[in-house]
Amino acid sequence: IAEPSWPVVVIDAGHGGEDVGAIGVNGVYEKDLNLSYAITLGEMLSEEGYTVFYTRTEDRLLYSEEENIKGMRKIYDLKNRAKIANDRNPLLFVSMHMNYYSVDRYSGFEIYYQEGNVPSQGLAYNIADEVKGSVPDAGNRTPKATDQLYLLSNITCPAVLVECGFLSNRPECERLCEKEYEKQLCFAIVCGIIKYENAAES
Repeated sequence: IAEPSWPVVVIDAGHGGEDVGAIGVNGVYEKDLNLSYAITLGEMLSEEGYTVFYTRTEDRLLYSEEENIKGMRKIYDLKNRAKIANDRNPLLFVSMHMNYYSVDRYSGFEIYYQEGNVPSQGLAYNIADEVKGSVPDAGNRTPKATDQLYLLSNITCPAVLVECGFLSNRPECERLCEKEYEKQLCFAIVCGIIKYENAAES
């Protein structure tokens, strides 16, 4: 089998299958938006010459028949997402999610990186800067360091988890469901990735 051409990016659509994620105020499932945004992002990156792999392209969690154990499915799902990414030896990893909070006034794009991981921090800030500069409706939240997210602490390449916006905020939830906004946000993420790669190479 021929090696995939470099650079490789792995895109992860969070949740799936029986794990719907957050449910928007308009009834939309996070898992469905995550997948749509992940594929749009991947298509845009492919057009820029990147080789793209997805952790999932279907509505399912990533566990096998043997791993279909009550209480363990989500753990196997996360382990398998990390394995898919690490096996591809990618340039970077982006996990797509939607946010939710009990108070509906919160809104805005948010991005997380593994605490103490300098390359991941650089990736997060490059993406956040591009989103802030070109998608005014996305707000300007500062990237957040965390050591609480399994994927970010178990992926071997620079990795970020993106929260595209809050499904608990009605105007933002409606906006996140618009294809045009999806393209706008994904394009800004692509620009941030390219900016990060150029800085890393210089």
